Amino acid sequence: MHLYKKIDKLLEDNRSGSAALLSKLLDLLEEYHDGKEKYSVQDMKNVLNRLTNGFSGFSIYFHFYRAFNNRLKVLEGYRFRNMEIRKEMLRFLVSYRGKWKNVNDRIAASVIESLDLKNKKILLHSNSSTIKSVFNILYKHDIRPDIIQTVSYPVKEGIIQAKYLARKSLNVTLITDASIGLHIQAIDYAILGADTIFEKSFINKTGSLPIALACKYFKKNLFVFADSRKKTDQELTSRTVLSGLRNEKEKPPDEILSNSPENIHPSNRYFEEIPISLVSRFFYEE
Repeated sequence: MHLYKKIDKLLEDNRSGSAALLSKLLDLLEEYHDGKEKYSVQDMKNVLNRLTNGFSGFSIYFHFYRAFNNRLKVLEGYRFRNMEIRKEMLRFLVSYRGKWKNVNDRIAASVIESLDLKNKKILLHSNSSTIKSVFNILYKHDIRPDIIQTVSYPVKEGIIQAKYLARKSLNVTLITDASIGLHIQAIDYAILGADTIFEKSFINKTGSLPIALACKYFKKNLFVFADSRKKTDQELTSRTVLSGLRNEKEKPPDEILSNSPENIHPSNRYFEEIPISLVSRFFYEE
């Protein structure tokens, strides 16, 4: 099945944010359901299970998974034929995308209404499709704050975000993650994205916790931009899924040190948990 290869390639993407990955996944699934490949409900279930393992840290995926899987179960229950299921699932995918299409516009509207970013200095971290979209909308409203952007190790995806913002005529200072302390006093606000939001904490790229702690120490406001699919409803989420969201598997050690000598054991993780008590405000589309 050609879709498997495309899914594997998607799972190799370690530089895009969770919302961007979901958008790419929707592209692949719509292409498959609208294509001429032989369709199999079991193949779809295999794909979903593969993605559940690969996207175990992203609550936005589980929001989609629940909706997709529930629709699939209903169609199976009515004993629809494969081609009928294919057409109905394509309708579902188009509907799901349409429902969430303008989510970043609504987040941006909330930001513009409540937060003064004009002529401010903002610290950003990692690479978030939500943050990029919001800043693109701010740019259209002639709101162009100065940006301090971290490189975001180990895969340096912060450089992608820095280049994107620079193309929007924003002035960007690119810094190493370890030099946050040198710049924190000069900023007005720090803004982070989020991959998962719990009741008392949220998960984001490693390096987020030091930023949050530095903001607390230097009395700087820390804001989080995220769509509401990132919120985790613990009543609807299994213990296995919750464990996957919180307990990230080790990433390739070669990203830190290749061919490491004996007795050096690189530990590479992409995400960490940050207490919500360190956040000044969350901005959602709601």
